[in-house]
Amino acid sequence: MGGSFTRRILAIIVVLLTVAPAALGQFGQFGMRQWLDPDIGKSKPKPKATWAGNRDFPVDVVGQGARFSGYRQQLAFSVPAYRGETDELAVHGRVGAWDLTTTARLPATGRRLPDRLWRIGMGAAYRRKLDTGAIWGVDVSIGSASDRPFDTGEEFRFSATGMLRLPQTDKEGWLLLLTFVNAREWLPYIPLPGAGYIVNRQGNFRGLLGVPYTFIQYSPIDRLRLDLRYLMLRNVYAQATYNVLPKVGLYTRFTWNTDAYMLSRRRDKDDRLFYDDKRIAGGVRWQATETIVLDLSSGYAFDRFFFLGKTYHDRDDNRIDLADGPFLSAIVRMRF
Repeated sequence: MGGSFTRRILAIIVVLLTVAPAALGQFGQFGMRQWLDPDIGKSKPKPKATWAGNRDFPVDVVGQGARFSGYRQQLAFSVPAYRGETDELAVHGRVGAWDLTTTARLPATGRRLPDRLWRIGMGAAYRRKLDTGAIWGVDVSIGSASDRPFDTGEEFRFSATGMLRLPQTDKEGWLLLLTFVNAREWLPYIPLPGAGYIVNRQGNFRGLLGVPYTFIQYSPIDRLRLDLRYLMLRNVYAQATYNVLPKVGLYTRFTWNTDAYMLSRRRDKDDRLFYDDKRIAGGVRWQATETIVLDLSSGYAFDRFFFLGKTYHDRDDNRIDLADGPFLSAIVRMRF
């Protein structure tokens, strides 16, 4: 009896750690800093936008005698819609397109990779501060990640995240989350929880230590900053930046990302086209003006592949492997 109960508890924990990243997929659109900020009504929020472009240079498709190259770009924005003394509302969105140049086919089905994949989303985020100092909020978004976005009802994605920030000190506290997503890998339509502790120590160490999301910013010495973001189980961002000049920083970065797209008119509506890769890069970041930051980097992409399946556990079936190869990226961040 006790052993069976323990096994069930462990199984539930494993499922939560697996599905929570998909549940929090839209959490970063509004911005982690906004969710963690304990101040509402003390400063005027500003509109912001980010454009990012990435060029993957031609490489071989393993075992198919084909080549692959790609160009991906995305525009994301957040615009304040209302600001009061104790509450605020913002709208956010993004539109991204990934152009694929290849004749590669999924081996089990014979379907070619699409010429273009889209990722489109639009939503709103609301926060309110209570007399106790606690802050609650909600983020709701609708979108589509597909070769033909919004083509039928099977390409729609709806998500909603509820947040409660419970202060422990002026700058630290607990963050509790509850997220609903209709199109995650596991347990769709079931709200899933998350939690973390907000840390802000002596101005050089701050972050969120939690499940399923952790992020840390740490400056061990002057001019050097270390950034780490981890979203269980397959999304990692690690960067070390050294400011050689007051407005110029050089950095090295490692990322591991997994994306999923709902192809139009797929045979099984639960199937998704997954893409997984790891990247290492070096670059330069320049604060061009008070409102514009430019970022240029180049590096190497490796251990990357597409597959069609219901979950990440299907990654060894119906799979396209890509050879390692170079890439070039540019980012423009604007705050108005």
